[in-house]
Amino acid sequence: MKHTRRRLKAVIMLFCLCLFAGLLLLVNSNKASEFFQAGHQYCDINPCKHGGTCISYGNSYTCICKSGYFGVNCHLDYLHCENNPCQHGGTCMSHGSSYTCQCKQGHYGVNCHLDIDECKSGPCQNGGTCKDQENGYICECGPGYSGTYCEMVNSTNGNV
Repeated sequence: MKHTRRRLKAVIMLFCLCLFAGLLLLVNSNKASEFFQAGHQYCDINPCKHGGTCISYGNSYTCICKSGYFGVNCHLDYLHCENNPCQHGGTCMSHGSSYTCQCKQGHYGVNCHLDIDECKSGPCQNGGTCKDQENGYICECGPGYSGTYCEMVNSTNGNV
């Protein structure tokens, strides 16, 4: 009974190890038992990713992760900002296992990929047409109007 329990534990531990390490292995109870009876350790299959150091003890192991990585097998990284996911000049802020983008004026979204439509508020007056631009807008005024918002009536012969 004791030998059967040890074999079952070895199979379960190796199966779990394969899931965490991301390995695609089919393990049967005989192979797992043979693996450990042959004197192999968990670190023999190198479960630690991204250059992590494996320390084997008994029927378990621990990964010492290199800087920038974490997780049971060092399979997760803190270096989200290294690839600069923030667009349009946004600033990437790393927060452990995730990141946020601090967007520049005129943009929003997870990666600052969306442009704020400044024309949505209808800033142009007197029938002017609003043209959304990068971080701003321009009002195209109709005949007889001028100004940033088409707010000024053009005078003719000095009369308003």
